[in-house]
Amino acid sequence: MDRFIDAIHTSLATQNWYAALYLSLTLPDICARLESNNRKTNRNKFVAWFDKYLASKYRVQIGADREMHVFLSENDCYALRCAMLHEGESNIASQQCREVLERFHFTVVGSHCNQIDSVLQLDVPTFCTDVCNAVESWFQDFKASHTDKLTRIDELVSVYVGPHSMSEGVYLGQSV
Repeated sequence: MDRFIDAIHTSLATQNWYAALYLSLTLPDICARLESNNRKTNRNKFVAWFDKYLASKYRVQIGADREMHVFLSENDCYALRCAMLHEGESNIASQQCREVLERFHFTVVGSHCNQIDSVLQLDVPTFCTDVCNAVESWFQDFKASHTDKLTRIDELVSVYVGPHSMSEGVYLGQSV
């Protein structure tokens, strides 16, 4: 999982906000698929993963009565994932799975979790870092509770830089 987390951190460091955001929205699906018995993910698995590893960052007690406010629910995050990855939009009003929000407003100025009516402002570096931290926490749990599925990590996409072998005896990028 480090390759994906490192890619997000590199994207943030180079201000490649879109790459960081899009990759961050795919990680809950990747994690859910890795631990799935049928090696597939879906809305319910995404939502369960978000609820366990990320939801607490987006639930805050506010006001004099310390009433719990949910800035970003599991379903609204899934709706954002669907809208962004499949349609390139931050408007989730037409997403069937949305819960409260209708639109997201992304920024990089440090202002995070501001909500006006059904619009939620998210700071991209903060959101992406929250996802990375959640994935790191998940990975510790995954290694401890899914030892039978650890080899699935090796099946994830890799980009090879420099000399490498596609199969035994076949080397690319160097002369032998």
